[in-house]
Amino acid sequence: MSIERKQGIRRGSLCLLASLFVGGALVTAAMGLDGGFRNTVFVSNVEELYTAVNDPNNAGKTIVVAPGTYVLSAADADGTARPNGGRLELQENMSLTGRIFSRSGATIDTSGLPPSSLNAPGVNNTAPIRIGRGENAVERLAIIGNPAAQASIETDLVGVNIARIRVAHVTAHGSKRGVDVRSIGAAMSNRVIFAELIDNEFWDGFEGIRFVNTNGVTGGYITGTMTGNYVHDNENGCLVENAKANFSWISVRSVGDLSQNNGAGCILGAALATAGSANNNTTIFEAYGTRFINNNGPFTFDRGGIVAFGAETPGLSFGGSNNRLVVRLWNCQLYGNQNSDLEAWGARAVGVPEGSVGTNNRTTIELQGTTRSVDRVIGENSLPVEPAGTNSVTILR
Repeated sequence: MSIERKQGIRRGSLCLLASLFVGGALVTAAMGLDGGFRNTVFVSNVEELYTAVNDPNNAGKTIVVAPGTYVLSAADADGTARPNGGRLELQENMSLTGRIFSRSGATIDTSGLPPSSLNAPGVNNTAPIRIGRGENAVERLAIIGNPAAQASIETDLVGVNIARIRVAHVTAHGSKRGVDVRSIGAAMSNRVIFAELIDNEFWDGFEGIRFVNTNGVTGGYITGTMTGNYVHDNENGCLVENAKANFSWISVRSVGDLSQNNGAGCILGAALATAGSANNNTTIFEAYGTRFINNNGPFTFDRGGIVAFGAETPGLSFGGSNNRLVVRLWNCQLYGNQNSDLEAWGARAVGVPEGSVGTNNRTTIELQGTTRSVDRVIGENSLPVEPAGTNSVTILR
């Protein structure tokens, strides 16, 4: 299928984008107002890449990668163990970008890293490329994933407690996720993430894109924008939820994205708990002109266009209460999906007795513009039944 995209150019207040020819190839790099490249480090092989990324003196700089394939490894050619198990962990305010304005010019191959390289202090399983220290960006790269990795790109590096991350013009496949915007564990409570995902393509994973506060986070805050991304042939196109978290917030805006040929186009949840509790969380998802179409791929449980719930606590009695999900769809397309185009619950706790689901979990779906015509919409207040009737789904057209 032919997908047309407009590639955006980030404009910073103190930098201009300069284009020049080096060795016959178009180079696009951040150029200071003085006309120099003092904050840019150019690399052309994997050893230079590791040296540049791991050098603390390069904090705040942009690492520009020449066209070619860069194979990550746990040890160098002499058998010496690399820092961080061979992962690329960006320094504070560091960016990593391909040299040419193309997602196919520079390839980072992470498939050969052993599972031990994907364990980091405080995080049992992470990604081969990690960001989250201040302002980090990964742009104009193709990433060959690793099936043992949580994602090709993870945001679970912590420096300052506010992270601003950008992933743009990237392709990634073969890891569990393309990009995972997450705070994980109690140590990341009260962390703030601002995430911008632009013109990426993610496939062949459990999820293409995930936004999540998880595993004991309290007071996590994530706000994300997605523009022109293509997620396909995953079990889930995207997932947005607070999982085993409390008093946490996620807000995501999608503009012109395409979720296609997944098991489920997108799963949206204010709260998920399989153990412990998930209380007092909020998730807001807004989409403008985004398409959730022909999602008919295999998946073990939820299938369809959009699957939404205020609280999901499978096998756990009273696991989630006081959670709120708001979904607003303007001029979106939902069609050709298995089961239903949109299915929503106030609360769902499969495998628990009637009357033992959490309380006051609310889901509101607003269908605006052409989205009002979507007819395969299913809503259920509570599964199982909650006698007090405090769990609810409201669908507005």
